[in-house]
Amino acid sequence: MRSFVGDEIFSTVLPHWGSGMKAAVFYSKDDVHIEDIPKPSIGPGELLLKVAAVGLCGSDIDKIMYESVPPGTVLGHEVVGTVAALGDGVESFQIGERVVVAHHAACEECHYCERGSFSKCSLFRSTNLHPGGFAEFIRIPESNVKLVAFAIPDDISYERIIFTEPLACCVRAIERARLQLGDIVLLIGMGAIGLLFTQLVKLQGAKVIGSDPLVDRLELAVGFGADVVINPSIDPLEDIVREATEGRGVDTIISTVASQPVLDQALSLVRDGGMIHFFAGNRGGLNVTVDINELYEREVGIITTYSSSPRALREAFRLIVEGEIRTEGLISHRLPLSQVLEGVRMMVRHEARKVVFEVAP
Repeated sequence: MRSFVGDEIFSTVLPHWGSGMKAAVFYSKDDVHIEDIPKPSIGPGELLLKVAAVGLCGSDIDKIMYESVPPGTVLGHEVVGTVAALGDGVESFQIGERVVVAHHAACEECHYCERGSFSKCSLFRSTNLHPGGFAEFIRIPESNVKLVAFAIPDDISYERIIFTEPLACCVRAIERARLQLGDIVLLIGMGAIGLLFTQLVKLQGAKVIGSDPLVDRLELAVGFGADVVINPSIDPLEDIVREATEGRGVDTIISTVASQPVLDQALSLVRDGGMIHFFAGNRGGLNVTVDINELYEREVGIITTYSSSPRALREAFRLIVEGEIRTEGLISHRLPLSQVLEGVRMMVRHEARKVVFEVAP
């Protein structure tokens, strides 16, 4: 049986289905096409959301390019839309109301959640949007309705609020990085995520050095608040960092790219006692080596962050709604859902900054 699921959880047990709908269904890195699939029915406490738009996440790209999900999967989780139906007992939303929702919902009460390890929560691992955001309709489970769904104010556009989930991932990363006032942070990779990070770092009272080989991204980074921008292919990165930090090295490095060269470079640029944060993975398989003695003697920490949390989602939503974080200008391409593969390929070729698929008017 095909598995119409959205992200990490793959089930062969399907609920009762309603009538049909269109969805972009994955079969291989060369085959993601529109199909008619059953429209999900909802149960008590759940919502049926008519999807208006869905953002293309780096994790979607990895799953498609590395073929790391089963054929028949419907991906997509950066979702905005309108409530099409209410399950029994839902009183917090109304039909026709605009909503932004996340795909995972941590309980905030278990051992892991109380210690900030939200992505290890059993509820987090078992919840998901169904079938996935690359579809006309999705079922929002009861836990997601209660914890990670937000009614969009009338004066906030879909294009602004669609960044709630990716921004929340950045918010949680900043929480784990524990920046201090006056820190100097090196951001490696100045795409849409790097530009969100730039703003969050500045809100913490820290300075930003942005690094990216693409000139247009560096120009945008300046407009979003970066104090220094570096093109590592032509600029003397180490010299600039040493000069900016009085020879110490940066306090924290946040990298949106994971590779051995990036790790080696990060170790050469971070100060003794500093932190390297990898906001990236690689589903194709990536092994790196590190000298444990160097980490030990220099007291350098290496951390990662996977996904967000209900708390981070609430904060991300607030930051966008209250205008503390800018999202205008981050979207470079708007495509119909039928062009999922073209959007993926544009991102892989670095021809796009952020792709959003328009599903319904």
